[in-house]
Amino acid sequence: IRVYVTLPYLLVFIAFTIVVGTLSGLFPALVARRFKPIDTAKGAFRLSSRKTLSKVFIVIQNVFSVVLIALAITMKAQYRHSLDRPMNCNIKDCFYIRPMAPMDKNVLRQNLLALPCVKDVGYSYGAPGFNVGGQVSETRTGEEIIYRTYRMDTVSMGILEIPILKDYGLPATGNVWFSETSFKASGFDDDYHEIPVLSKRTKYCNELLGVFKDFPMRNTNTGQEGNAIISIIDTNDERFLMEMGLLIKTQGDHNEARKAIMKVFDEWDEDEVSIVQASTYLEDNFLDGLKPARNNKRMVELFMLLAVLISLLGLVAMSTYYSDIHSNEIAIRKVFGGTVGSESLR
Repeated sequence: IRVYVTLPYLLVFIAFTIVVGTLSGLFPALVARRFKPIDTAKGAFRLSSRKTLSKVFIVIQNVFSVVLIALAITMKAQYRHSLDRPMNCNIKDCFYIRPMAPMDKNVLRQNLLALPCVKDVGYSYGAPGFNVGGQVSETRTGEEIIYRTYRMDTVSMGILEIPILKDYGLPATGNVWFSETSFKASGFDDDYHEIPVLSKRTKYCNELLGVFKDFPMRNTNTGQEGNAIISIIDTNDERFLMEMGLLIKTQGDHNEARKAIMKVFDEWDEDEVSIVQASTYLEDNFLDGLKPARNNKRMVELFMLLAVLISLLGLVAMSTYYSDIHSNEIAIRKVFGGTVGSESLR
């Protein structure tokens, strides 16, 4: 929380102080006007005003507490839903690094494969949780549509284990997969799925391989994921390697694997000419995307606890006050056999 000592802020603070101070003085005065001086002498004024005001404030406090409790429960459920949403792919132990560099990435890939903590390495432009760029194209009916293009080799497709819903049995390299959402949005079906109009968009891919199940394209839960397509590249084609990242399947401790991977990367990029646009485990990327939601949830929980505490203190004060004004009745009932327990229950 930042407080800026500027004229607008100071004016707001002064106005707030005046309003609160005025109400604090007017409200008791308005209540006192309803009573005669004799009521004050008899104690009726104190008794009536304390009862009414205490009830009003206790009700307000408890309503506020209930609202905050409901809000905290809702936010916690939504956060849990975001964490548990279906990935429709296997991101476990997947480290993604995307350096923009002119050096030979095949050398980097071979050096990474030599690490004991690395099981496999594939090329990938984008990954689940990383929303890639898109260009406007056309659907079957000529309407505009934006496709988000991921480019991978067959190794990365195998690492992610993306579920395939339709497979038209074509050679993988040089062709393209459509997500369930993009296939439907394009107006395609099993009888018609020609993509000549998308030849520019799908990066030299010629035919539709099939349909895969939608995976999250963003690391936050923010509505529709978009129209994803995956072009299967030829790793011998140098046109792709400049912008491609590496999807690394690791084993063992993540921290140790990360250190080993970055050490190999630093040795490969000893002149520090590359621009690293991503370097993280896919699981960590999703957790990082939900940090604002987690922080907001914790703040609401804190306010909820404070509100509940204030309400409880108000109820205790109310009970103590009522016990005080009914002390004579309590004493009489105890003379005739009442106990602390029975009077507390009453």
